[in-house]
Amino acid sequence: VLLFGGQVISWKNDRREELLFMSSK
Repeated sequence: VLLFGGQVISWKNDRREELLFMSSK
């Protein structure tokens, strides 16, 4: 469960960075 949760968190963080990068432009 922890491993799966870690993957989900990392995925969300990646998506968040992409959204911030696009919104920044």
